[in-house]
Amino acid sequence: MRWALDDAAFRVQLFRLVDVFPALRTSAEVYDFLVDYLTQPGVRLPAAMQMGLKAGRDVPRACWRWG
Repeated sequence: MRWALDDAAFRVQLFRLVDVFPALRTSAEVYDFLVDYLTQPGVRLPAAMQMGLKAGRDVPRACWRWG
């Protein structure tokens, strides 16, 4: 959490997620939002988050479910 708040570009995108998350209805929408906003120029992600986004890309969307 400390790292996230110290990185200004990431912090902006994190707060956007917090703001938009209630309106996202599917796992695919959440993933698309994360990819769109967390891959913006200037946003640096830890290696684990980069791997998570890449792994999500390879999962068929039919497999994504809430809960």
